[in-house]
Amino acid sequence: GKRIDVVEGTARIGDGDVALTGHLLLSGSGPDVDLALRAKRVPIEYPVGWRTQSSGELRLTGRSGAYRLAGEVVVHRAFSELEELRPAPGLDRVSAALAAFEGRGSLRDRTDLDVSVRLEDGLRVASSQINLVVDGAVRVAAAGLTPEVSGSLAFREGSTARVSGALVRLESGRIELAGYPARQPELEVRAATQVSGVGVSLTQTGPLDDARMNLS
Repeated sequence: GKRIDVVEGTARIGDGDVALTGHLLLSGSGPDVDLALRAKRVPIEYPVGWRTQSSGELRLTGRSGAYRLAGEVVVHRAFSELEELRPAPGLDRVSAALAAFEGRGSLRDRTDLDVSVRLEDGLRVASSQINLVVDGAVRVAAAGLTPEVSGSLAFREGSTARVSGALVRLESGRIELAGYPARQPELEVRAATQVSGVGVSLTQTGPLDDARMNLS
């Protein structure tokens, strides 16, 4: 077959840099691939209202139609400014993306995934109803099946949300993912607020789609 070597392809995106190296070997049964994409502090503004700056390395390898995409991404800064609060917007977006991947047939069958993403300085989310910071890391993995997400996300103490006119202050909060979307994330939140001048403690635990709330 014909071999194509990528000695180094580079690009500058905002204040960040991207470099591509590796090779492809073209054959009748499909290309043999060994490509590495390295990014350094690349800014991305997508989707609307989301801004991130990330570094990392992704490597695509494989031959004769069986490929593997693996790597690590560090999100140095992440900020989301939402016009209104929607139920679990990030998880809805992830679920839709995973469902789309599953439906692609040959791409799903031919590409294994093993990609981790870590929030270095948290994800800051702000709207008229919420002001919070999320820390943590997740891993997206698949071996010819539906991609699954595992990991742990934590809400920083002092994050706030406005519910029915009352300001709720988070004392602690965590979302555990173990095989999402096949398994619902587990939620554990402790918060405090005031109703008519009376202090109220709030806890919410359980699967994200059926979490139990207790007031005391």
